[in-house]
Amino acid sequence: TGIAQIAETLNAILTPGLRTTVLLETMSGKGSEVGSRFEELREIIDRVELSDKLGVCLDTCHVSDAGYDIADDLDGVLTEFDRVIGLERLKAVHINDSLNPRGAHKDRHARIGEGCLGAEALGRVVRHPALQGLPFVLETPNELAGYAREIALLKELRDQLGIAVILITHNMGVVAAVCDRMLVMYGGAVVEEGKCTELFENPCHPY
Repeated sequence: TGIAQIAETLNAILTPGLRTTVLLETMSGKGSEVGSRFEELREIIDRVELSDKLGVCLDTCHVSDAGYDIADDLDGVLTEFDRVIGLERLKAVHINDSLNPRGAHKDRHARIGEGCLGAEALGRVVRHPALQGLPFVLETPNELAGYAREIALLKELRDQLGIAVILITHNMGVVAAVCDRMLVMYGGAVVEEGKCTELFENPCHPY
C-alpha cells in the first residue's frame, strides 16, 4: 500500500543523527494520494522506527478539500487532530484559501479571501491559541502586487498577535518588495539571516 511504501522509504533514509524534522503534509485526497485523513498520517508515523524525526504540516486548503470543516468547526478539527496524531506533532501551517468547497478532493489553492474558506475563517486559523508559535507559510497563486496585499493583511495580524508569517517563493523580486527579513538556506544549511535590504546589497555567501 501507499502507506507502507512511504513508511518503508522513511525508514530507509532517516538516521539517528538527523537534525532535520521531516514533515508529513495533510493532503486533499485527489487521485491515489495518501494523507488526506489524519488516521493515514498516524499510521505512517506508527510504522516509522525513528518517529521522533517526524512532524506534520497542516495545509488549510488541503484539509478542507479532504472534508474537514476548518471554516466553521476549527476547534473540532484541531481536537480530532490532537486525538489521532497529537498537536505536539504539528510543526507548521500552510495558509491557503481553496478554490473548491469542502470535500471536493481537488487541491486548488486560492488567494486569501478569494476562495471558499474566506479571510475570516483563515483569520481564525492564524489566531487560534493552539497554533501560536508555529510558522505560517503563504502558498497562494499570486503576482507581486497580490503578494504585497496578502502579506500586508497577515502582517497586520502578526503585529496584533505576534504571529510569524513566512513566504516561500523563488521570485526574489517578491522577497525584496514584501518581506522585512529573510533567511537563506543553501545545501541544507542556513547560511544567511537578516534584513532583506542588507542581504540583497551585500550577500555574505557565494551562491
